[in-house]
Amino acid sequence: MTKQTTVLFEDYDPSNLNEWDDVLPYEFVIKESAGNDETTCPASFDEIYDYLKTEDGLTRKVKLTFVRTAEMNGIVYWLWKFRSGGDPFYLTVVREPDGQTVIGSDDAYSYTPEQYLVCDYYVNCDYPSPSTSWEEFQKERDAKAKKQALLEEKEEEKRLHEEDAKRKILAKWLDGCELSEWKLSFVKPEYLSSKVDVLSLPATFSETEIENEDKLAPGALWTFNVGGVAVKFHWCPPGQFMMGRPPEEPYPGDELDLTWLKLYKDELYHPVILTKGFWITEVPVTQELYSLIMGYNPSECQGPRRPAGNVSWVMAQVFLEEITKLAPKGRVFQLPTEAQWEYACRAGTTTRYNLGDELKGGDASNFSRKALPEVGLGRPNLWGIYDMHGLIEEWCSDWYRKKYLLSKKDPIGPKDPPAKYPTKVLRGGYYLSSPASCRSCARESNSPTIDWPEFGFRFIMARAEKTK
Repeated sequence: MTKQTTVLFEDYDPSNLNEWDDVLPYEFVIKESAGNDETTCPASFDEIYDYLKTEDGLTRKVKLTFVRTAEMNGIVYWLWKFRSGGDPFYLTVVREPDGQTVIGSDDAYSYTPEQYLVCDYYVNCDYPSPSTSWEEFQKERDAKAKKQALLEEKEEEKRLHEEDAKRKILAKWLDGCELSEWKLSFVKPEYLSSKVDVLSLPATFSETEIENEDKLAPGALWTFNVGGVAVKFHWCPPGQFMMGRPPEEPYPGDELDLTWLKLYKDELYHPVILTKGFWITEVPVTQELYSLIMGYNPSECQGPRRPAGNVSWVMAQVFLEEITKLAPKGRVFQLPTEAQWEYACRAGTTTRYNLGDELKGGDASNFSRKALPEVGLGRPNLWGIYDMHGLIEEWCSDWYRKKYLLSKKDPIGPKDPPAKYPTKVLRGGYYLSSPASCRSCARESNSPTIDWPEFGFRFIMARAEKTK
C-alpha cells in the first residue's frame, strides 16, 4: 500500500464524528468485502510471522485469529488479531487494486473491528472538494510528506547539534562522571542560539581596591560595572574560623527530634584556615546579570532584581567562564568553595545565623516566604553581604562528602567525584526552606546537572592560578 493510501485515516477519530462539522469532509465508503475470507488472504502465515519478527521484534510465533475483511475504493483488507505479552494487537493484510500485497501492524493499518462496520465514514483529508481526484490527492500528499521530511531532518540536525554541545559541556565540567541521557536532559544550552559576544560588553572597574586589597578592612566594597549592570563585591581577607555546627548551637525546636539530629550529622565542627583573600558578590547573581551574559533567562519566577534560578552547577560554570573574559588582569571569577562560602557568610560570627541565633523581620531572613523576593532587601551581615540565609540555594565548587575532609588550610572538598551519586554542595537554603536549612553551617547537595527553580549562585573573584 502506498503511503498516500495509509494516511487516509491519520486524523480520523471514529468516536467523535462531529469533530469535522466545521471542515469540508471527504466521504469514503467502507463495506464488508464480498467473497473474501481468511482462505483468500494473499499473505501466508509464515509471511505474517516474518513481518512480525522483523518489524515488531517478536521472538516466537503467536496465534493469529481472523476477524473480518473490509473493502474501500477497490482495496481489500484482511484484519487479524494476535496477542503479545497478554495485550491484543491487530494486523492488517492489504491487497491494492494493482494486486500488490502489503502487511502492516502500525496504527495506519491496524484498525479495531469497530472501524470495519458497514457504514459511511467522514475523514478529514484536507480535500478542497469531494470531486478532487485520487491522483491530485496523491500529488498533494507527496508534496506535504516531502516538506515534513525536510522539516524533521532539520529538527534532527538541530537536536544532534544541541546534544553534542551538551556532551561537550558536561565532559568539560564533569570529568570522571558518567554522561547519561538523564544528565543530558538537564543541560539547557539555550545560550548557543542566543549566545552573547561578551567581549563586546563594556566593563569598567577601579584598580585601586584590587591593588591594595591586602590592606583593606573586611567587607570593603569594589564595584564591577558590565553592560550597565553594577556588580558589587565585598572583600573577605585571609583568616581562620571554626566551620560547621558549634557544639553549643541550640537545636531548632525539640532537641529530641530525630530529623534535626540527622540533619546535623554532616556539620562537623572543625578549624579552617584560608590563606588567600577573595572578593564575593554582595548578592546572588540576578536575572538581569545572568541574561546579560548568557543571552537568556532560565528562571521560573522572573524579575530583573530577583535571583537567577533554574541554574545548574554546570551552567553556572559556563556563565563564569564567559564573564571571566571581562575580569581584571590576573583575576578569575569562580564559584566559592564551601569553606569560602561559610567564611563569608559568618563574617566572624559563631551564631546560628550571621545576625544571631534568631532572625526577625527586617533581618536577612529570606526563608519561609510565600514568594521569591528580590535580592538585597534584608539586612546585610557584618561584611556587607546580603541574602546568605534563604532566598536561593547557592552552588559551591566542591563535590559533596558527608564527612568533611579535615584539611585545615584552604579545603576544596574531594578531588574526584564520588563513584556513587556524585553531587555538588549547595548552601544557604531558599525562600521556601525551613529556618534550620538556612543556618550558616547547613549543607545540601544535588546533581550538578539539575536546574531546579531554587538553584542559583553567587561568585567570587580570586587571583588566577599560575599554570606551570
